[in-house]
Amino acid sequence: MESTSTGTVVAECGPCHRRHPKYDLARSAAEFKGPVREVLHKFKYNNATWLCRDLVDLLEGCAIAHYGNERIDCICPVPLYPVKERSRGYNQAVLLGSELGRRLKIPILPDILVRCRNTPTQTRMNADERRENVSGAFLSPLKRRPWTYGRNVLLVDDVMTTGSTLSECAAALKANGAERVLAITVARD
Repeated sequence: MESTSTGTVVAECGPCHRRHPKYDLARSAAEFKGPVREVLHKFKYNNATWLCRDLVDLLEGCAIAHYGNERIDCICPVPLYPVKERSRGYNQAVLLGSELGRRLKIPILPDILVRCRNTPTQTRMNADERRENVSGAFLSPLKRRPWTYGRNVLLVDDVMTTGSTLSECAAALKANGAERVLAITVARD
């Protein structure tokens, strides 16, 4: 357990305590089960983009409850590799982040982070395999440094399982000067 700048006591989960993720804080709106799981699968894999607003209702409540007192300079969605994004037709994290940014009046900067390596799906991987899979898969381009340096970035994705993807994204943003990286997802597996 540790105290934050606001005096709130935060408990780390076992894996985070052992591995120290690169993000400063991560929060999820719901558990990845039941109706939430079904809706997220439809949204992500069945082109059900009309579900975005309902999912952002959850994200917005989570952001206000957990990050309402935090300075957030910009929102960055977790990027997909270009081939995967073309195949799917959209990046679900960009849709979620764009709507969340509009509602919270925070700029969304999807190009401050890129996925530089195509990685296999992680759905059937254990924690160690996931970490290895995404290791070095993201970078924050030097030409975007003016947009990251000294900033507090809110990283947005649909689901957090082990936190490996979010941690790698945070590491890339911090390597390019981000001061803090907070993460938010619709659900936690």
